[in-house]
Amino acid sequence: MIKRIFALLLSLVFTTVCISATAFATTPEPTRHSIEIELNPGESINAVPTPDAMPAMWNQESHTVEAGTVLYTLHFNIPDRYFAYEVTARYPSGATSNETINVSLMYGSTTAIAGINVPLDNQPHKVDWIDIDTSAMYLFKITNTSMNNMYVNIVYYSWA
Repeated sequence: MIKRIFALLLSLVFTTVCISATAFATTPEPTRHSIEIELNPGESINAVPTPDAMPAMWNQESHTVEAGTVLYTLHFNIPDRYFAYEVTARYPSGATSNETINVSLMYGSTTAIAGINVPLDNQPHKVDWIDIDTSAMYLFKITNTSMNNMYVNIVYYSWA
């Protein structure tokens, strides 16, 4: 009789262990990630951006600006409503420093629309989302107040 009770208890224990093992063998939850997206006016959330959301690079120019001088670029028209530009600056030798040079987008040659002080770190620094008048003439004013010559590269972008 004791053997039968022991066998019954032992079978109950094994049954409980087997049932609990299946209960723990559930499928794991998929890992979820959050992604933050920042959209500007006219941009698309599609995988492939719409053409009007893509700034088009339409010009690039480089200048060596003499120490203590101001250089004006040639006048140009901007074909689209929004404009941006990136400035990279360094010494003509390729060396970098924490000195800065100012690059301003000018309406005519007297009114600054936007500007940026760029360190000579050979890294691009961007001025973005400038709302402009497409019928006006613009130019860049590059101001070097340093006692050293500086090399500046400017890349223009525009989009509707």
